[in-house]
This record gives sequence, structure tokens and C-alpha cells, in this order.
Amino acid sequence: MIRYISSGILLVFIGAFGLFSLSGCNKDGDVLTPSDLAPPTNFRAASGDARVFLTWTASSFAGSSDFAGYRILTKSGSSTIDSMNTSSSASTYTVFNLINGGTYTFTIQTLKTNGSLSEAVTLQWGPSVRYGFQSLYEYESSEASGLQFQAGQRYNFTLANQNTIDLWIDGRSGATPLLKSPNDYVPTAGWRRTMFVETNASSFDDFVVIPDVSSFRSTPGLPIVSSKVYFAITQDGNYAKFRVEPPGVQVDPANNKRFVNITVAYNSGGGHWAKPIVVGLSTLNN
Repeated sequence: MIRYISSGILLVFIGAFGLFSLSGCNKDGDVLTPSDLAPPTNFRAASGDARVFLTWTASSFAGSSDFAGYRILTKSGSSTIDSMNTSSSASTYTVFNLINGGTYTFTIQTLKTNGSLSEAVTLQWGPSVRYGFQSLYEYESSEASGLQFQAGQRYNFTLANQNTIDLWIDGRSGATPLLKSPNDYVPTAGWRRTMFVETNASSFDDFVVIPDVSSFRSTPGLPIVSSKVYFAITQDGNYAKFRVEPPGVQVDPANNKRFVNITVAYNSGGGHWAKPIVVGLSTLNN
């Protein structure tokens, strides 16, 4: 009789523990596998001045009544500098007050109404300052113009006056001018190699897939297209993005030289501006 009672007590204890354990699996803040709670996909970033724009494709769980939105964390090193739970309809988020050229880690997770989270999708990115309407002049044998300020000075992107992007309009063939760089032909000593590639974007805020570095080139030059966005890699391995402003190629009446105005965004933060390190489930670059 004593043995029977002891076994019953033990059975009740085990059952109660099992119920406790099962309920504990669903406690607030649990991280669930994709089979139980799918993370969002296509997580991408784009750079703004002291800010980063994030976008994603909705989780397949988004139609559920238990779906509460997404949790987005921004870290600088190990320190969390921004945390946000979005609405269930959100597909974009902007992180403000960042340092241009810095590298930040962004993670996104699907959020359930009980506080459970999906696995995180993580990427690294950085903001970049924008320089509006810089003048890019046509190269002439008597003068190496390249990327200049309106006043005619070569444009250096860093405080140390290094990491120069050297680009110019090449119209020597008499045909439609092409965008060229010293990676293809060095006009004079001291010009620095720049490789670049065109995109299908027309705005700095468009989310586009960055091609592999092997696609960056200048030979035999690229057509100059108004409102086209290009990416560039400097000789020092830093990244820039520039847009040819309308109306495209113009003529400077002061010297009868052709030029275009471009807006430039530059990042010296280890390349994360244009080639992110994807840590989580996503493999798309932007």
C-alpha cells in the first residue's frame, strides 16, 4: 500500500513537471525554429546621411492571428543602440543618429503576440555622408580634371586627403562621352585607380543587389546616363555610390568643356556600406 501511494505521488509529480516544462517552452522571449516561426526574408539595407534604411519581405507567419510584427535591433560592437518592435504591417524601418563611415549590426526577428521570437536575420552596414552636385569634367590632354569641386579642385573624400576617387568624362573619340577612370588609362602621374559599375537604380534610396567585385571595371568605359546610379571602389578599397544628375552631359561655357554633375555618397568603413557581411539566414547583398 505504501509502495502504491509513493508511486502515485511520483507519477503526479512527474506529470506536473511535464506540464510546467511544456508551458515553459512558450514563455516570453523564446527563440523558435523556422518551422515554428519563420523569420522575414530578403533583409536589405541602404545608406543615408547618418542613417540606414532597412527593408524586408514579410514572414510567412504574417497571416497568423498570433503575428505581432518584427523586432529590430541595432548594435555598435556589443552595445545595443536602437531597439524597435514594429507593427504587423511594417516592411521598412529607418535607424537614425548613426555615425557616417561606422559599421553597425542590424538584426530582425518575427515576433509573436506571446513574446516568442524567430531566429534572427543579421547583416552589417553603415551610413554615409552625401555630397551633392559635384562636377565631373571632361579630360583634356592639357589638363587632368577628373572629379572636382565646382571651384576646380580635385575631390578628396577623407580628412587626410587620401582615398581619392578619380573619374572623368572621356570624349576623345568624338563619339558619345564615356565615364572612365585610371584603372583603364592613367592621364598623368598621381591619378589613383578607381573601378566602378552601373546599376539599374535611379535613386540613392533604391535597394539594389551589389554585383561581385569582379564586375567592377572601367574598360572600355561606361555610357553616361542621366539619373543612373553607379558604384565605385577606390584604390584603397573604400566604396562610393554616385548618381548622374539630370540633364546629364552639359557644356561649361567658360571653357567649352563638357561635364556632368553628380551626387556622391562615400564610405570608408571597411566596405560594409556596399558589401555587407551577412551573419544570419539572408544571403542577399545591397
